[in-house]
Amino acid sequence: MAVTNYALLLTPSGNLVMEKTSNLSIAFLTTFIDNMINKHRFFGVADRARQEGATLFCFLPRFLNDRSGFDRQANVLIDFVTSEYFDGVIVGNIIREDNATEEEVRDLFSRFSLPHVSIHENKVGVPFIPTDNAGGIALIIQHLARVHKCRKIAYVRGPQQHPYAEQRICAFRESMMEEGIVINENLITPPASWWYSNFQVILDERNLTPGRDFDAVVCANDILAIEAIKMMQERGYSIPRDVLVTGFNDTVECTVFTPTLTSVRLPFYQQGVAACDMLFNLMKRKGSSNSSMDGSDGGYTHVKLPDAELMVRDSCGCVDPVVRELAEIKESGNAEFEEPDFQGKVRKIFSAVLGTVLPDTKDVEELASQFIEYCLGSLDDDSFFRVFRHLLNKTIIRGGDIGLWSDFLASLRTEILLLLRDTSMTVSAETLFHQMRTYMFQTCIRLEKTATLEYERLSDGIRKFGVALISTFDINIIMDETANYLAKFGIATCYVSLYEDPSRPAAFSNLMLAVKDGKRIPLPGNGFRFASCEIVPRQYLHQTPDACYIVSALFFRDRQIGFICFRMTRRDTVIYD
Repeated sequence: MAVTNYALLLTPSGNLVMEKTSNLSIAFLTTFIDNMINKHRFFGVADRARQEGATLFCFLPRFLNDRSGFDRQANVLIDFVTSEYFDGVIVGNIIREDNATEEEVRDLFSRFSLPHVSIHENKVGVPFIPTDNAGGIALIIQHLARVHKCRKIAYVRGPQQHPYAEQRICAFRESMMEEGIVINENLITPPASWWYSNFQVILDERNLTPGRDFDAVVCANDILAIEAIKMMQERGYSIPRDVLVTGFNDTVECTVFTPTLTSVRLPFYQQGVAACDMLFNLMKRKGSSNSSMDGSDGGYTHVKLPDAELMVRDSCGCVDPVVRELAEIKESGNAEFEEPDFQGKVRKIFSAVLGTVLPDTKDVEELASQFIEYCLGSLDDDSFFRVFRHLLNKTIIRGGDIGLWSDFLASLRTEILLLLRDTSMTVSAETLFHQMRTYMFQTCIRLEKTATLEYERLSDGIRKFGVALISTFDINIIMDETANYLAKFGIATCYVSLYEDPSRPAAFSNLMLAVKDGKRIPLPGNGFRFASCEIVPRQYLHQTPDACYIVSALFFRDRQIGFICFRMTRRDTVIYD
């Protein structure tokens, strides 16, 4: 009984009826959604599914064949993804190649009798979305060799067998040869993990000295780069004075660590969008007699993602571009200032530079008009800032990246000042840009403080919630406490289900708590019995076809208990994870 065709509904009179439905139901498997990479991929999948009017269920298992601790109990969620209730599945980062064999990966995908694609690269024939790992490493080596004249470059490897890690070390070797740099194998660490490295082997076992035996360190990801920097700082070395360091992935740590970390940005959001598009294409071909469920017949559309982008910061010895652009104005041979030409060019520059952070063209046009009037002296700065603050607040409310505004303002300033030939207008514009940057800085500080207070409030609420739960064994009281705390956590729609037989989790469950749009729905005394793979009985499910749900397992040590399902209504994923 696929949800895209029919749903079994319970009428007020107690009769069961079959009702035809039309929206697609998509499953997405990922370990976490609170770190930057997974969050961007998740948002890409969720936004694309919403555009297609598909319902998305994001399951949060753990890594395939994870043998550490009891978290592996969450992998029971993988069994819930069946063709009876889902039209397709996107497999995210639930595969760790360093503890899963190729046969185990093949067995994982063979469990899905419905169209499926993978975020991660694999060697078992399942279509995936490749990322530009080789291009990113090439950018780093070219920058270090050509800009900083580095000739003795060390490399910190990621995990063995992981395709991304292997692509990056191969690209390192190829890029070094292309730059005519001799590769010293003693400057390459043994493979380790994405979370810790073997950089100490270079320092301690091989007794190599930063600044003398190597002048730069290229790391397979940002975590390893930060670890390498800390190791050298603890030994008294200064970064980047003594040695240059680069990371990969451009995670949030790059901009808050000291020194700020030069890294490579990959289009993870676009990767999520592309994976969703690939799944939709595969689903459209499902009815074809010669079409396979995983697209291994080669009929799926190949998607080209944007190239990797080098994000230059302090750790490689460069001045952060945001700081540099504040002090530099490029030379230009433009003609003398003419007011009509100036206005037209300003509008084009605003549209080109701010189009990403302000998707509504009316907002861009309004801000450009206000800026022109201010430069011409017909508008005071207070009037301009009322519009600027309004648009900035719209970005914050929409969940946009406020940090991008700083980058775009620096680019906007550079382009606009090229047009100005009148001294008074230049001074006015510079004053306005300085005020905007100051306001941006203050806004970022306020947001950080707000996030800290929110996290403290959330942590305190979770602590109190935990105390309330462990103080009773009465399931009805536990459900009451859960319902009470949902509103405090900002969660409007939530479903809690307990397995009928914990030894057979994927068989049947009892819905024990249903809160929809902040209102608790009455349930039978022992809960509402339904097939576990349905996740939420359709008559209790939110009727919006493009909704996004997050499903997490409930277990205690090695005992299966049930699962909880949230409807996602906010971009802050920490509360759900």
